[in-house]
Amino acid sequence: MLVILGCAKLISAKKFIDTNISEQMVGSVFNNRYEITELLGEGHLSKVYKARHCKNKTMSAIKIMHPDSFESTNIFTRFQHELKMTRRFNHQNVVGVQEIGLEPKIFMIMEYVHGVSLATVLQEPTRLPYKRSLSIFKQICDGLNHIHKNGVVHRDIKPSNIMLLKNDDNTELVKIVDFGIAKVITHKEALRTTFLKGGLSGSPYYMSSEQCQDNNVDARSDIYALGCLMYKTLTGHQPITGHDALECLQNHISLFPKSFACVCPEISIPKDLEDIILRCLAKERENRFQSADELKRALESVT
Repeated sequence: MLVILGCAKLISAKKFIDTNISEQMVGSVFNNRYEITELLGEGHLSKVYKARHCKNKTMSAIKIMHPDSFESTNIFTRFQHELKMTRRFNHQNVVGVQEIGLEPKIFMIMEYVHGVSLATVLQEPTRLPYKRSLSIFKQICDGLNHIHKNGVVHRDIKPSNIMLLKNDDNTELVKIVDFGIAKVITHKEALRTTFLKGGLSGSPYYMSSEQCQDNNVDARSDIYALGCLMYKTLTGHQPITGHDALECLQNHISLFPKSFACVCPEISIPKDLEDIILRCLAKERENRFQSADELKRALESVT
């Protein structure tokens, strides 16, 4: 979020109020059916809570929008559209949406994912072996392909929005969460999600050049973000960075990422995998992979 320093006191006061509201929500019953048990995360537009169904005791995640989230009619219209589109999602690599509604507050009830985020996994060590990474990348492609075919662009693919679970056979299952409607972030993120009234939204480390310039985005913008994620996962470094959010956005437009040999000469990553990732990071979307399915086929060729 781009913050004007002169507003610091106001922002701090609002954060104090929001914290009190969050504490009041925990332990309450939402929509006469869900007992709120825990605050899972919060962002500029929403808070996400863990909740237990009062009757069948199953767990869900409930995203509740802030009352002042939709000062712009544009944003509200986009939210309503995407809310409807997410109801179509039915894929093992995409978190399921169970219910949506506008009363008593604007909310979305989702499948509760009991796992760990890729961001958490990358804290120590800061990078993953490429064979494990390939499996994660291909599953993200499968999930993105499903999302894109249903007419939604995620707009916020990043490690904290990729959840890793264990299947019964101990294999790793990937689930994409948070469909670019309201960005759920943690206090530990180095650069916060950017959301401006004009519609610019995303996480500065993972935003394509067209997204940084507030131009129309499509599936290829998610391909760019996935390229950033793959680069970070394999090397432990962000492909593009900056001293602050604004500089990071500017650098996505003008700078090119360094080669793997430059940023991590001590590890061996197949050259064809590096080439695939750098193609995802092309400044012009026409030069990237044109779909998640095309990208997955390229990843399957890496040995």
